[in-house]
Amino acid sequence: RVVDRLLIMCLITHLGSCDEAGSQQLKTDVDLGCNFYVQAEVEDSSRMFVAVGYGFFVEMTHDEALRFIEKKTSQLTHKNLIVSDMFQMKVRISLCCEII
Repeated sequence: RVVDRLLIMCLITHLGSCDEAGSQQLKTDVDLGCNFYVQAEVEDSSRMFVAVGYGFFVEMTHDEALRFIEKKTSQLTHKNLIVSDMFQMKVRISLCCEII
């Protein structure tokens, strides 16, 4: 999931640089579900809808979206570190129980 968010950050950065260059029109493929894609054309790519969780989307500028994704990525990284620490502790407890 962290890798996906980093890829999204790269995409948003690219969109922001395209907007600065004056090209706001964007052509893309949209997944309708079950890997069924259709072509779409976005006339104004200066704002985007970002999935914030639980099925909710918020309209954000590129800078706002980047800040949001950076914060989410740091939270996920922290969560992954905690899960890793918990797994290591569980392994140590299992080893101690086997030794006893």
